[in-house]
Amino acid sequence: MKVIDPTISSFESLIAGNRLYVDKTAYIYKLVTGPRMVLFSRPRRFGKSLTVSTLDALFRGRRELFAGLAIDSLPYDWKVHPVIHIDFAGCHKKNASEVNSWLNGCLQGIAQGYSVSPQWNGSCDNNLASLIQALSAKGEVVVLIDEYDKVISDNIFNPEVEGIRDLLGGFYETIKFQNARIRFAFITGVTKYAKLSVFSKMNNLSDISMDSDYALMCGYSQEE
Repeated sequence: MKVIDPTISSFESLIAGNRLYVDKTAYIYKLVTGPRMVLFSRPRRFGKSLTVSTLDALFRGRRELFAGLAIDSLPYDWKVHPVIHIDFAGCHKKNASEVNSWLNGCLQGIAQGYSVSPQWNGSCDNNLASLIQALSAKGEVVVLIDEYDKVISDNIFNPEVEGIRDLLGGFYETIKFQNARIRFAFITGVTKYAKLSVFSKMNNLSDISMDSDYALMCGYSQEE
């Protein structure tokens, strides 16, 4: 019998470690064949990071990990895409300058992993645009953002929070401007700041948080 381990949020680790995985890939298929710019919010410990990890594996073309799962028998094209995956769970910064530096470090690490050399400057939004442009030579880019709201929620009573919010607003707006080079963008978190502050200019973002089609994409139903 496979072990149930709710502490693992890596799709590859669950599959490779022979842990129990409740098949959510039919929802994943619906997700990646629907709107291309998506916001999805759920409470903590609800499987958001596992969903992001599953999308990461899918867009990297790791079909062997999906053997026997629902999506393996669906008409998905299994193209390999360059993936920009940023997890704000590791960001413990207290002002816009620190967040900017942290994001730049993430982007530079991704560039090194793909052996591309974007034109860097000091601004994380410009650097994101440069990275997307460089990666687009390898194919349409996928952008996955986990815990997008954490650094704002962590600093909600910090007078520096407005600067952080403005910085992230510009960073996410870049995804909108680079739409032609992007195959899919998925942004997830706990608190819904959509249509306010950080996403006020990203008017092409589809909020599926309350969409009944995706109600069971995270977490376990009684039947499951």
